[in-house]
Amino acid sequence: MNIVIEVLLDPNSAYMWILVVTLIAGAVATISRPFSSFLKFVYPTAKYEAMGNPFIAQASLQRLLESGTLQAFVEQLNTHKDYQIQGTTASEVQHHLDKVFIQTIEQMKKDNSKKMHPFYDTYLEYHDRKYVKTVLNLKRKQKHIDETLLKQPVSSKIKKIVSSLAITEQGTVPDILKSYGFPPSFFLLMQDDEIDAGIDRFFIHRLDAVQVPYKCQKAKHLYVKRLIDIISMQQILRAKHRHMNEAACNPLFIDDGYEIPEWKFKELCKANDVSEVITLLEGTSYVSVLKYVKDTIKITSVQPYEDALDQHMLTVIRDISTQYYTSIGPSLRFLVTKEIEITNLKIIAKGLSERMPLESIKSLLRMEASA
Repeated sequence: MNIVIEVLLDPNSAYMWILVVTLIAGAVATISRPFSSFLKFVYPTAKYEAMGNPFIAQASLQRLLESGTLQAFVEQLNTHKDYQIQGTTASEVQHHLDKVFIQTIEQMKKDNSKKMHPFYDTYLEYHDRKYVKTVLNLKRKQKHIDETLLKQPVSSKIKKIVSSLAITEQGTVPDILKSYGFPPSFFLLMQDDEIDAGIDRFFIHRLDAVQVPYKCQKAKHLYVKRLIDIISMQQILRAKHRHMNEAACNPLFIDDGYEIPEWKFKELCKANDVSEVITLLEGTSYVSVLKYVKDTIKITSVQPYEDALDQHMLTVIRDISTQYYTSIGPSLRFLVTKEIEITNLKIIAKGLSERMPLESIKSLLRMEASA
C-alpha cells in the first residue's frame, strides 16, 4: 500500500499526473454544470424582465379603464408593442387576447432550450383543460356541442380529446378518456364537481411529472404545489358555499399541496360553511388574504374569494422567481403573470363593452401587491 501511495505522489510518475488531471477535470465538471445551466437562462431572464407585465399594476390598469370605450381601450392597448389587438366587439377582442397568450408561450419555447419545450406544451394543456370540462358537462347533459367550441383549444392534445368526446356515444366516453390516460373509472358515477376536480388533478399531475432541466425541478415542483393549494381552496370554498357535506367534498381532493396536505384538506371538508373554512386555514399564508375579503367586501357569492386567491398567486410566483432566479424562476413568473394579465385585459374589454361602472370592473381585476 505504501509503495502505491509513493508512486501516486511521485512528481516524476505518470500515474501522479493522471490522478491530478482526473481530479481537476472532476472539479471543473462539478463547477461548470450549474454555471452552464445558469447561462441558458440569462437571455430569457433578461428579456422577460425587460418586457415585464404592465397590466397587473394598478396605475396601468387604471389608465385602460379610463379609456371609456372598447375602441379607445384597443387603441391604447395597441400602443404597447407586445399587443396588436383587432376587433370591434368584446368577444373579438378577447379572442385576439387569447392569441397573444398562445404566441407568448410559442415565443418562450423559442427563447429556451429544447429541454424546456415539453413543459410549455404541458402548460398549454393545463391552460386548455377548461374545454375538456365544458365538453364533458355538455355530454353528461346530452346537449349539443357546437363545432366552434372544438376549434378553440390550442393544445393539439386537448383538441384531439374534445373532438373525440364530441363524436362518441355517451356510453363510450370513459373508454375515450382512458385512451388519453385518464383513470378507467373516470366519468362513471361521478358528479359534476368530481369531474371538474378530476380534470384539474389529471392535468396538474401531468405538469408536475413533465421533465425539465435538473436545476429547474425544485422551482417547478414548488409552483405546482402552490397551484394545488389555491385550486383546492377554491374547490372547498365553492362546495361549502353550496352547503356540500363532508362526504361530497372528500372526492374533490387533488393532491398534497404546499400548505394544504391531504389531512388539512379533509379537515376543511368537515367545515359547515365558508367562514369556518377560513377559520380552519389559520396558520397558513392564505388566511389573511381570505379574511381581508371577508372583512371588506359584502359577500354575495364565493367569487371574491376565488379572485383574491388568484391574485395571491402573483405574490407566490414573485417569491418563487426570487428564490430560483438563476434558473426557471423568472420564466415561470413571466408566464403565470402573463396569463393573469391577459385575464385582466379580457375583463376590461367585456366591462367597457357592456358599460359597467368602472369600480365594478376594477373589483374583478387581479393586481400585484407592492413588494
